Amino acid sequence: MQELQRIKDRFENDLSTTGMDLIQLFKKEGIDPLGLGDFVRSKTRNWNEEEWKKEYRTLNVRLNVKVNLTEMGIRK
Repeated sequence: MQELQRIKDRFENDLSTTGMDLIQLFKKEGIDPLGLGDFVRSKTRNWNEEEWKKEYRTLNVRLNVKVNLTEMGIRK
């Protein structure tokens, strides 16, 4: 069980780090493949696309990664 927890923690850490690196790259390049702008637009009155493009680069984004391993073993 201790090994399983260590694997889960490692996966969560690696996915968080890689995900945040990707999000920083997206923000730097000014692209929004995750659709964050669509989400914000759906929750905001008088949404302005030009303002969003300016705010997007400084947007504070956090990832909450939880890994659930259902099986563990060796495959032949």
